[in-house]
Amino acid sequence: MNKKKLRYCLIETIIIDFIIFIVFYRLSPVKDNFLTLNLHPLLIVTSMIALRYGNYLGLISATISSLVYVYVYYLLGKDLYIFLIDFSYYKFLLMFYLSAVILGRFKDNYEFRLKNMDLEFDLLKKNYDELHELYEKCTFIREQMKKQIIGAQYSIISLFEAASSLVKLNPEEVYTETLGILSKFLGARSISIYTVDDRQEYLRLKIKVGDFTEIRNSIKVDEDECYKLLIFEKKVIKHDINCQDNFPIMSAPLIKDDKVIAIINIDEMNFEEVTDYSYNLFKVIVEWINKALVSAIEIEEDINKDYYYYDGTRIMKFDRFIQRLEEEKKRKSKFKLEYCLLAYKRNEIDLNILDINFRQILRKTDVIGYDDENDIVYVLLPATKTKNLDLINEKILNIFNYKLEFVDKINYL
Repeated sequence: MNKKKLRYCLIETIIIDFIIFIVFYRLSPVKDNFLTLNLHPLLIVTSMIALRYGNYLGLISATISSLVYVYVYYLLGKDLYIFLIDFSYYKFLLMFYLSAVILGRFKDNYEFRLKNMDLEFDLLKKNYDELHELYEKCTFIREQMKKQIIGAQYSIISLFEAASSLVKLNPEEVYTETLGILSKFLGARSISIYTVDDRQEYLRLKIKVGDFTEIRNSIKVDEDECYKLLIFEKKVIKHDINCQDNFPIMSAPLIKDDKVIAIINIDEMNFEEVTDYSYNLFKVIVEWINKALVSAIEIEEDINKDYYYYDGTRIMKFDRFIQRLEEEKKRKSKFKLEYCLLAYKRNEIDLNILDINFRQILRKTDVIGYDDENDIVYVLLPATKTKNLDLINEKILNIFNYKLEFVDKINYL
């Protein structure tokens, strides 16, 4: 029984019965008329409460009204024995209880039918929603099939042309093109690429695109079993119950010489796009990306190493550094991907010393370039926000004991 309804029932019955007692008994010039009123006000009260609150609370109201009636009978000084044997008196009590039972039952049946109709409505609405969802899925599958077979933008021929565009000599161009291909063919809203350190313990953010609610710059491999599968078993993974909540929707390793050098994450997609077809297409695209990237890295390392870097270091020659910077500008323009640039006067510090010290604090994805004509060392920080510049600059100056002269910090945001 609802306690709130019980409380309201008691309050309403007592207040109205009290008003009836005052009006029809206390204020009445002929008090005996209270016992023979037709239609009796207490019967009206009992009927109203029964219709309002149902059978059980109607019986409680009938009991209170009966007590009021008997109390008035007692106040009039009449014999209670006669009350019990004279139908003209106790018929009112019977009417109170009969009205409570009959009208209360009517109310209970009404509420029961109403509740059943609500349940039926909820069931119909649920079935409708399921049918609507099924219709949307069927419509989506039909559209996807049309795209796969005849769609100009997403057809197999179009996909092959996109894969052919990955055949470039520059790994950075491969990474940039990868973001566009995944966004286009998988409908991915957020994509990130992480490089893997040499000991395969940490993932370092290299490039990202999309609106991220949370994206980490560094991830420890052993914190999630799914990352271990990626790195050590080299499996393409779709998010499941074994993965942590912040694991991407889909993730795949990029492999060179049987070792994972980077991973590609699909962090956000439209719900309706997360299908087995998308997963299989993701695996195919990653395989093409992997071949193109490995080829580009081998060409860059084996053929152009002397052209790109100063002897014995990973410090880029200035013309090559400008090309790398242009790639970041392209990413900024195309994907709104932030990056930052720091500049320092070398002050005759040996390039090998520069390289060793920089590598102690910079990420694997960060790039160092040297302009020998102006004796300026540049530090390019991909996927870096402006708010971190001062802290990074302080760390760099500190590791060189302030022998390196800070020239400027340049933001392309």
